[in-house]
Amino acid sequence: MDAATTTCRCHDPDVPGPTFDEFAASTTLDTTIHTDWVRGMYDRTGEPISFAKWAWLLEYRPSDKILQHDHLGDDQLVSTVWLGRDLGFGQGPPVIFETMVFGVDGWEDYQDRYSTEAEALDGHDRVLAAVIAGKVPDA
Repeated sequence: MDAATTTCRCHDPDVPGPTFDEFAASTTLDTTIHTDWVRGMYDRTGEPISFAKWAWLLEYRPSDKILQHDHLGDDQLVSTVWLGRDLGFGQGPPVIFETMVFGVDGWEDYQDRYSTEAEALDGHDRVLAAVIAGKVPDA
């Protein structure tokens, strides 16, 4: 594998659209902030937000989704993103970030999840280094 990578941190530009207040006033989406793991949504700092705010961020602020993408050649990608939904199922702090690897043999089902942006970026760097070094994750 070629060690050359192309890194981007904010892949998609923000989309022109309403402010969140305008969006919230015109939507039927739930604007209540829930902190239970079934309905809990969180911003990138881990603060609880409403489902409506989460949907608005995904629709109109796509630059908030991608923390880092590293392209490793043809169709190979290490991707770390903000999901905003607690994938820790209420066990400890909300798990709202995820790293996945695409197009690299041995990494097909790999994913790692994190609670903070700093953990996610550290995890991304660790995974990227392992992929470049030709390592595969433990089974």
